[in-house]
Amino acid sequence: MLCAQPCMWRMRKGHIMKQMLTILMAAAVISSCGKKCLCPPEIIVPGYVGYNSSEIDTIVIKRFTRGSNFSQALDSIVLTANNSANLTDGDTTRIISTNLDFRITENYDWQIRNPFDNRAIQISEIEIDEQESHCGGLFSWDRQACTSPVSSFKKNGVPSTLDRGPYYSVLVIKK
Repeated sequence: MLCAQPCMWRMRKGHIMKQMLTILMAAAVISSCGKKCLCPPEIIVPGYVGYNSSEIDTIVIKRFTRGSNFSQALDSIVLTANNSANLTDGDTTRIISTNLDFRITENYDWQIRNPFDNRAIQISEIEIDEQESHCGGLFSWDRQACTSPVSSFKKNGVPSTLDRGPYYSVLVIKK
């Protein structure tokens, strides 16, 4: 009978510990569910139609202060095979900068120039439709890939449209 009291206490203590552990696990699961994060902005990629590879082997992208009417240049990059990925599908070649600072998004106004024909395209007033997705928490493997799509922009001062892709949209530039 001497052992009955300490044994009962140990059993109760173990039961209490299990309950507390269950409550902590439930709180962790609940706090990880439903967390939302903003989806990254969709990028705009120039897509050259009807150009052969030697005509688009060098592309100059200039970044301007947003809303400056292209009067405040910030910096530029010369895209070549060394710092871009060229994806060709039929007669269209999409040119994607590997430098993340020069992926065309809503934070700036942009100019894309092809030295081959000295044709410049100005992109301004890019607006994004912000989207959210489930993310983070204990069970972050259920995060869905998403982007916040471009809702509007101007090409050479005129409202324009894009060819939509899953993670980027193509700004069509015809020869």
